[in-house]
Amino acid sequence: RQGDILRVLQVIKMRGTSHSQAQYVVELTPIGMLMAPHLKGGRPEGGM
Repeated sequence: RQGDILRVLQVIKMRGTSHSQAQYVVELTPIGMLMAPHLKGGRPEGGM
């Protein structure tokens, strides 16, 4: 939605993995946390 502020999560590094630039849009709801890849121009941002 245009004008909304997005919460974005980025996991930089996890043990045993290489670094990631991927970002995920996070929405907090009454049933929990929803996550989706952050898209820019129709493609996932960060090379996913």
